[in-house]
Amino acid sequence: MPRLNLAFLALLTLSANSFADTGEGIDLTETKRSFPISEKVVEDEFFGTERFYALETEILSVKTSNSSFFSSAALRYGLDIKADSGSKNFSNQTGVSAYFNALSTLKVLDENLDYKFPSQLKIVIDRYTETPWAVDAGRMQVSEAGYIRNEGLIAFSPASENSTSLAKSIDIVAHEIAHAVVANTSQLDTSIGSKLINEAFADIIGVYVESKLNDSGWNWKIGEASYHDQLSCHRDIHDPEDPILLRHTSNVTEDDGIYVLSGIVTTSFYYLATGEDLHGVEILPKSNMDTLVKLYFDVVTKDLSSSVKVKDLKEALIERAKLQAPELEQRILRAFELVGM
Repeated sequence: MPRLNLAFLALLTLSANSFADTGEGIDLTETKRSFPISEKVVEDEFFGTERFYALETEILSVKTSNSSFFSSAALRYGLDIKADSGSKNFSNQTGVSAYFNALSTLKVLDENLDYKFPSQLKIVIDRYTETPWAVDAGRMQVSEAGYIRNEGLIAFSPASENSTSLAKSIDIVAHEIAHAVVANTSQLDTSIGSKLINEAFADIIGVYVESKLNDSGWNWKIGEASYHDQLSCHRDIHDPEDPILLRHTSNVTEDDGIYVLSGIVTTSFYYLATGEDLHGVEILPKSNMDTLVKLYFDVVTKDLSSSVKVKDLKEALIERAKLQAPELEQRILRAFELVGM
């Protein structure tokens, strides 16, 4: 198989920014097990029964009568979630999942990466749209998620009898929010190099946010919470047999799409984060989680141009590491060598 030619990337096209899944809708008990949430039920003369959920120190209000979502925390982070397709039923668990997971993601970015989203983040459930990954006259009928760049919003399809909403999986919510961060903060655009790095960056932020919230080390599976058994997943950066992710530039084929090629970056990141190869053999010193992600975050949002190539990402990481994390400089060089860069 041919080795990766960076000029060859210009011939590749971006596959749709969506995920597919089957399953059933979540319930609040599952959400409560996943996050430190307490519940209080009160009676309101106007809204009727009202449930309040406390996520850490933030108070989230879910009004059961009109299914709208408000909180001081949402105002603080500029969060706006709504149903936008004429749907009258927004009491489904997709909205609850999207709300908690988006808010949790924004808190992690704020508190650990010193990043505050520069504008209101719009998240829409079951939106009528004409984006390429929507079906049936534009209505999302399967479980999908995507960031719609030209409209500045994230869209999730709702859960249904045959489909579990991807909003249930916080790493997927964080993945889509990372795309919003790129669109609002970086110089990356729709060129092939930008798309590849954008997808890899979104996966990195996805696994980072979930790992920080679980506080039990890295979780390299993406999207497992949207499956019944939570054993299957959309991508597994740790699994050397994952068919979605490319692990070395020597294995590139003309049929590889943007998600496959993004594996070059996420695999090198895995080597840096764990200090091991995909089979558990020690190859590098293990890197500090926050230091490493902060380095990638700053490079993507501050240092890369619209004409970026993968080699530019490597060089930018090395240059920023000299000032920000000198201990990572040689490790970055070695990690990219291990994927053929």
